[in-house]
Amino acid sequence: MTRAARHRLSRLAASLTGLLALALLAGVWWLPRLVEDRAAAALREAGFPDGAVVLDSISTTRASGGLKLAGDQGIDRVEATYGLSGLLAGRLDTVLVQGARVRLLLDGGGVRVEGQQPVAGPEPSGEISLPVDRLEIRDSRLTLLTEAGAIEVPLAATLIRGEAGVVGGEATLGLQGAGLRSDIAIRATRNADGSLAADFTVTPTGEGPARLEGRGQFAWSGQGLPLGTADLSLTGFALPSGGTAVGALAWVGEEKGQSLALDAKAAGWGALDAKAALAPGSTAADPSVTFQAAGKGVTLPGWLTDASFTVAGQANAAGEGWRIDLPQGATFAGKPAPALRGRLPEAVGPGPLRLTLRPLGKGPVVLTVRQAEEGMSADIGKSGFGLELGDVAAGGALESAVVRWADDGLADVGLVISGTTLSAEPFALSARGLSLDARYRPGQSTPVQAKARADSLRVGGDTPLVAPLAVTASLSGDPAGTLSFVGEGSALDGRMVIDVAGKQHVGKGWGSAKATLHPIRFLPNGPPPTAYFPLLEGWAEEGRGSLGAVAELGWGKGAPAGSARLTLDGLALTGPSLAVQGLNGVLTAASLQPLATDGEQTVEVSLLDIGLPLRDGKIRFALGKDQRLALRQATFAWAGGTVRAAPFESGLSDPRHTVVLEAEGLGLGPVLELAGVDGLQADGRLAGRIPVVIAGRDIRFDDGKLEAVGPGSIRYDPAKPPAFLSAAKNDSTGLVLEVLQNFRYKTLALLIDGAAGREMTVALRVEGANPDFYGGYPVKLNVNLSGALYTILRRGLGAYRIPDTIRGQIEQQGKGNP
Repeated sequence: MTRAARHRLSRLAASLTGLLALALLAGVWWLPRLVEDRAAAALREAGFPDGAVVLDSISTTRASGGLKLAGDQGIDRVEATYGLSGLLAGRLDTVLVQGARVRLLLDGGGVRVEGQQPVAGPEPSGEISLPVDRLEIRDSRLTLLTEAGAIEVPLAATLIRGEAGVVGGEATLGLQGAGLRSDIAIRATRNADGSLAADFTVTPTGEGPARLEGRGQFAWSGQGLPLGTADLSLTGFALPSGGTAVGALAWVGEEKGQSLALDAKAAGWGALDAKAALAPGSTAADPSVTFQAAGKGVTLPGWLTDASFTVAGQANAAGEGWRIDLPQGATFAGKPAPALRGRLPEAVGPGPLRLTLRPLGKGPVVLTVRQAEEGMSADIGKSGFGLELGDVAAGGALESAVVRWADDGLADVGLVISGTTLSAEPFALSARGLSLDARYRPGQSTPVQAKARADSLRVGGDTPLVAPLAVTASLSGDPAGTLSFVGEGSALDGRMVIDVAGKQHVGKGWGSAKATLHPIRFLPNGPPPTAYFPLLEGWAEEGRGSLGAVAELGWGKGAPAGSARLTLDGLALTGPSLAVQGLNGVLTAASLQPLATDGEQTVEVSLLDIGLPLRDGKIRFALGKDQRLALRQATFAWAGGTVRAAPFESGLSDPRHTVVLEAEGLGLGPVLELAGVDGLQADGRLAGRIPVVIAGRDIRFDDGKLEAVGPGSIRYDPAKPPAFLSAAKNDSTGLVLEVLQNFRYKTLALLIDGAAGREMTVALRVEGANPDFYGGYPVKLNVNLSGALYTILRRGLGAYRIPDTIRGQIEQQGKGNP
């Protein structure tokens, strides 16, 4: 109860006593009505506009009646006895109050009688005195109205005025509610100098499991803080949400300081251990409290379960509030409750939530709590923070966090962070230099407003999908309905730009967005393709042409499957294993979860070089929701003939994919140009099959074979034969070189093996003869057309051994023709 309210009630008692004296002096037979009117005026002055006093009887020694305050509050019966001398001195001998009913509101505004109106004017000051020698209160009840509910307090008391202004008395208060019934017996003495001494005992009276008991004593000089001790214990207290609570509270007040310790446990709520003490030099007018608190197994219904926290610091009164310094910061951890998990993306998982606040620099984390007429606010000053939720983690600088409550609930929440690092592994996202300025104001047409920026956003796992992006984004909407967001990311000095716009339907648990990759143009002196798309590392080192994409994305249960469109315009990519030129097409996906094409797709390519220079290609394929890739057509031109890929199906997750190339009408001469052997010429046509195995980034040819479809010729007549073909070093090699100058083959086969871009083997197997060499004697040659020329021909010619009978004749002929 405020001091002003207490003084008004004290003044009301004095006024009623004066009115009673006036009635007796003037004549009791005609003044009761006047007394009742004056009493009503005094009640109005005290803040009870509907208050009234009804006198049942009045005489020279006794008066009785009833009192109404507000609503059904009041006193059923008040009896007063007095003498004329005491009455003239403004004092009653005895007052008996029976059947009092008063409801006290306990809230942020203090303690006041329900229905009592504020009264204008200066706040009274001075001592409170009751104009009665003996006051008895019987069969009365106080109702304490708190935010947690109503608490009924039966009340019985006796106050006696002693000599020299000493007032002593006893009172019994009953506590009832939530299965708890206890009596508090108080004995107190108030001296004329304002000092007070009292002791109390709390005794359980109910038969239920809830028990509150304890005792204490204190003394107060009228200034400063009281001295004494108190110990209370609570067991079996039923909680509104179910379960029971137990706890112990200990208070010690000494000259050197005050301390308070609380140890509480509640089934389904957790355990709390807290200690507090007044700091040295602290006073009641300017309190400073040191404290520490820890919780374990705490439950916040609908939010967290099995939560724990630790916090320690000092709280100092500051104006209408408190400044709380936390030198070591604070930590909090817990598991999301089912209701909260249902609002989080499934990818986050059920992992625990951890929040840490830590000081930045030498100062503490500062929490300021203020009380104002419009409500209460809590502000956290600049500090470091760390936040983890499952496999999502963030840490950086908390510039400010503000929470404000009005009388009708939460009114405003503000959050500003900077220099934050984010790691969101379930979403393959990470960011550096992240800043956020967000506000949440319930009741507004757009409760949420937020702006964010990141110096670098990385999309993808170990190898990012795209280059790190500098991002700006904004978010607005209703967290109980729909949140809308837009964002833009850019990289490589604006050469790559991605726009995103979408919505999150919070209540429905799903969202959607449209992402646009504006066309990227690869230029001769510009960044390589791997700078834009790191996933191309090992595939493409140079690029030309352009590509762009648009995707409709969806996530969460009930979200659309998504779609995408990829535009290729004259795209050229060159890497260790392949080269692509003139790639054109528009590819569309009808679903992104799972990835599936919108029917059959077609692309055209001027050159596809995987070790074989395939030109003028046309490719048709489809990807189903079962993640199986179906190649319907792949035709190319090569060496004057045609190469086709046999239609096939393969799962995207398969570790190996085999494409069988079927060739026909290939010119032998252009094919042998692959060997790069100077002076080698050939004619004829080839046909055959070349299996191509794709495993990750490796492209291999596995037992490919091209065979001549008829006879033809091979001529090897280099302008400058290599030194190892000299007859002086190997007489047989010189002879074979002569054979190859006009070799007519009957059968020929090319065997192709090896990895594209690395070691490849092209082996030539031929049978035939040179009509100008020893009468066209039949010759079989096995020539390896891979590696350095020395290795190629040395191994190939070494595989042919001239028959001894012919060798001698050739050598003899050679000696005769120097």
